[in-house]
Amino acid sequence: MTATDAALRLGISLPMLYNHVRNGNLKRIVPPGRKQGFFLVNEVERLRADLYGFLDTGEMKRIDGEEEPAIQYHFQRTTDRQDLVGCAAIAKEVYGSEGTPVENRLEWMKKNPEILYVVKSSEMIAGYAYILPIMRDMIDEIMREEKSLADLTQDDIEAFTPGRPIDIYLMSVATLPNLDKEDKRHLSSQIISGLMELLDDLAKRGVIIRSLIARSRLADGIRLLTDMGFDEYPIESPDKRFSYFIIEVEKSKAKFVRRYKLALKKAQRGLVNGDN
Repeated sequence: MTATDAALRLGISLPMLYNHVRNGNLKRIVPPGRKQGFFLVNEVERLRADLYGFLDTGEMKRIDGEEEPAIQYHFQRTTDRQDLVGCAAIAKEVYGSEGTPVENRLEWMKKNPEILYVVKSSEMIAGYAYILPIMRDMIDEIMREEKSLADLTQDDIEAFTPGRPIDIYLMSVATLPNLDKEDKRHLSSQIISGLMELLDDLAKRGVIIRSLIARSRLADGIRLLTDMGFDEYPIESPDKRFSYFIIEVEKSKAKFVRRYKLALKKAQRGLVNGDN
């Protein structure tokens, strides 16, 4: 299988594919005397199962032989103001509100520029994911409606610092609502794969994540969080529209969390031994 075919099968970009190669998640085979490498089908399928096994249920299941979307999207981190404006427009279509003002979010990014990830083509943003590294008690205050996201300042945002434990609030994940079902599935796969790769990268940098916390009032979001391995978060909140979820990293047996923990242990051993 060529690199292009492998990337299409995994629903990721070529740069992301080669990140998996560098991280040891996928082996690239280069025959003697040739420059172009290839990938074994069973290895690609193994990685696909690791990445998306939890997506192969109900609406999210991809059927073999389905055509890939004609437009190619790429998952990437951004701090560009226009990208934030584009994400706010998607949020308004999906959730009925743009949410926290763009200017507030730009202030957060001065403390940590790694909180917004978009899936975009050359023409438009089609989806995004916001993550907020903040302390657990602050997340709980937000869940209980005691604090608004708009109340958060730059000082409340945590940097990704090696050795410093943090909690991550999955603030918002959305795709354009007017896309067809296949494009939405493809974009969802790219977002989830990209976030998992981010966790792998944070592990390699020695960043300690204690918990991942999220909430959703949409059926697809609730199903996705459950399938990913999130547990119900028993927190009292006056807003009964939402269901609340948590992954306690230390206890979790979800595949992507196990991978994060293994990578973190390896990084921590390297830091102790003074490896570069």
